[in-house]
Amino acid sequence: MQTNLTRTNNRVGGLIFIAIGALLFLGRFVDIGWMILPALAGGFLVAGIATRQAGWFIPAGIIGGISGGIFLIESASLVPDGADAEGGLFMLAFAAGWFSIAALSKLFTDQPQWWALIPGVIMALIGAAVLGVGLAGTAVEALNHAWPLGLVLLGVWVIVGKGRDTQESEVRSQKSGVWNRELDEVQR
Repeated sequence: MQTNLTRTNNRVGGLIFIAIGALLFLGRFVDIGWMILPALAGGFLVAGIATRQAGWFIPAGIIGGISGGIFLIESASLVPDGADAEGGLFMLAFAAGWFSIAALSKLFTDQPQWWALIPGVIMALIGAAVLGVGLAGTAVEALNHAWPLGLVLLGVWVIVGKGRDTQESEVRSQKSGVWNRELDEVQR
């Protein structure tokens, strides 16, 4: 006698075989190379929703993120100029795949996979940094020309600001001394 979970797993496994077989058969007549990764991700996603098991969302998120990154790179109108932008966009799409693991497992199972946020955040930061290299390079070049002015401002602050801070500090210590003497007299 099969349990419900075994029957569900058998159905999901059978559906995956049917989908892969149909895709490969269709590939004999039509160029479907671009569909393989999204179809795999979709299959794992459907399996995760059908079985309510978090493990299916892991390959769905990873493969979905990779296929999203490939789509962004291949879509020339979406990519700004430069190879750095392509790498940054790919990493951001890949990070979205990792974030989807946490979100989908929280929505459809009682086993949220919060650990997937760690690689997602790391990849998002790397992608943002790679995209920001052009911006950062411009900022570094501007700072390269302006840093002597920073030294001038620091010198002015040391002369003017420190002198004022020293005077205020002396006034505070005098007030503190007076207050402490008054407190001593009250306590006696």
